[in-house]
Amino acid sequence: MTVTLLSSPADLPADPPDGLFVLVRETPAEEASALAATLGCGRPVTAAQAALNLSARASATAPEEVAAEAAEQREAALDLARERAAEALDRVPTRARGVPRERLQNASAAVRAAEAAVLDARAQLGERPELPAEAAQAALAAEEAVTGARQQRSVGVDRSSKLLLAANAAGILIVAGRIRTPALDPLFVLVAALPLTALLHLVVTLGANTWTARTAASLRAAALRDAGMATMTGLVARNARVKAWTARADALAAAEAGLAEARRRWTGLTGASAGPSSIAALLRTVEEAERTAAGLARLEAEAEAEGAAAAPIDDPAGALVILLEGAADDALDQETLVLLERLRMQEVPAPVVVVSASSDLARWAGAGTVDTAVEGDAEGAGAQVLDIRERVMASLDRLRARAASFGDPTPPGDMAAEG
Repeated sequence: MTVTLLSSPADLPADPPDGLFVLVRETPAEEASALAATLGCGRPVTAAQAALNLSARASATAPEEVAAEAAEQREAALDLARERAAEALDRVPTRARGVPRERLQNASAAVRAAEAAVLDARAQLGERPELPAEAAQAALAAEEAVTGARQQRSVGVDRSSKLLLAANAAGILIVAGRIRTPALDPLFVLVAALPLTALLHLVVTLGANTWTARTAASLRAAALRDAGMATMTGLVARNARVKAWTARADALAAAEAGLAEARRRWTGLTGASAGPSSIAALLRTVEEAERTAAGLARLEAEAEAEGAAAAPIDDPAGALVILLEGAADDALDQETLVLLERLRMQEVPAPVVVVSASSDLARWAGAGTVDTAVEGDAEGAGAQVLDIRERVMASLDRLRARAASFGDPTPPGDMAAEG
């Protein structure tokens, strides 16, 4: 078809010949409505409706029949998607169906963290050091008794030494006083009695504490033999290792209790077992159910949008006024470019007017190409003209088959994906 660029609606002839006319205006909706009234072709159509009309004309089929066939295919695809979504949901345990996936993931993460804590505590536990508890306690008690007896002996010796010193001082004072006056003769006996008494106290204190210390030492030696240790230093070191092992055992018990609690929460949340494989399988099942449900919702939304876009055209064989939505600086998308190439290459026995605000449409009408600035050129210098004809031809096949693949969820091939 011949492409004619219009500067205003008035440039369109009263009885326009067959061909493709392009009008770029700031208010495309108003201009498109006015042109549709002038041509007597009813309301302006969208790009999807125009593609459907072209497919119907090319196959000599009424647009209503094409739309009906597409609707049947969409409904079949929706039925299949609903069936798959129902099957995926049936595989999810009943109790877990209303639980958000984030909550399930948090619960499974808690189970995994508790399992890791148990493994770590079990690896750090090691073997318990051999030490008889009763013998160790007896040896430690005997060591405390020996230490206490030695301390008491030291304190008693110090006290007795002070008493002996005081007794000697008192005897010296009595001797000095006797030299001055005979009146102190009755006290002269204390010169010998006081030091002897203090010395006796010292001997008794030293002997008693020494006997206590030796008795405690004997008990300690017996306890060390019972514990299988040679020295008290070794017993203290092994007892410290036993205490450290006991602390690690307590940490392992706490980790096991935390794991049991995390598994109980998971089972209560999902009604399924809390084994690692079952948790992973349930998460995959829930993810699959959500993915199929999201795919079903997407298909339903697309079917609704495509059903609205595929509304029947007032006069399928008459003139067409195509309204392309968008602002002046919006670039033409790939599907619009494919539609324009179809309009230019397909013979339509009626005038077709494309109305849009995009400046790219005017450039396309003038040259059949769209200017694309080279990336990184901030000034726009070095702009290149990208010939999209080969890419459009590749996409044309995809658009022609679109009416038969509304419900096909298979992604496009590499050639179609590259546009």
